[in-house]
Amino acid sequence: MTRTRALTALTLASPVRRAAVAPILRNMSSSENIETGEATPRQRPTKKRVQGGRVTPSLSAGHEPSPTWMAVLMFSLLALGVLIIFFNYVGWMPGGTSNGFLLLGLGSILGGIITATQYH
Repeated sequence: MTRTRALTALTLASPVRRAAVAPILRNMSSSENIETGEATPRQRPTKKRVQGGRVTPSLSAGHEPSPTWMAVLMFSLLALGVLIIFFNYVGWMPGGTSNGFLLLGLGSILGGIITATQYH
C-alpha cells in the first residue's frame, strides 16, 4: 500500500481502522511524522575509511609512464578507423563501397582500443 493510499484510507476509515493503520504509518520511512507534524532527522550512512586513506592504489615501480608516441598511435588508429568507415559509407573509397573497407576500419578501431588498454 502506498503512502497516499494509506493516508486516504486513514482519513476516510472508521476510528477502529485508524488505530490499526497507525502502527503501519509510524514504521514508514518519511522525513515528517504524520500524526504530530514534526520533522524527524534522517540518519546518514556511515562512511568506511580505507587504511591509508587512499581508494586507488598508486602506480607500482614496474610501470613507467607510456611514451608519447603510444597516445599518438592510439588516437590515430581510432580516427583512421572512423574515417575509413565514413568514407566507405558515403562511397568515396576507390572501387566503391566494400565490406573489406568496413572490416579494415573496424580493425583499425579495435587496434586503437587495444592500444588504449596498454597505455599507462
